[in-house]
Amino acid sequence: MQVLNVDCFKQRVLYNTAKTYANQIVSGKDYDSLITVIALTIVDFVLIEETENYISSFHLK
Repeated sequence: MQVLNVDCFKQRVLYNTAKTYANQIVSGKDYDSLITVIALTIVDFVLIEETENYISSFHLK
């Protein structure tokens, strides 16, 4: 759980998710072997200002 809203927090989440995804591949294997990676981030602050919901969902595509 992240309790402090620090600079670049969203970028850190994206970096760690991308790193987890990329670390799955083994040299010589097809990209079809990669599986979906989901980053579940629980925070104690408003991460995305546009919502008034208690539960929100953010999808990066």
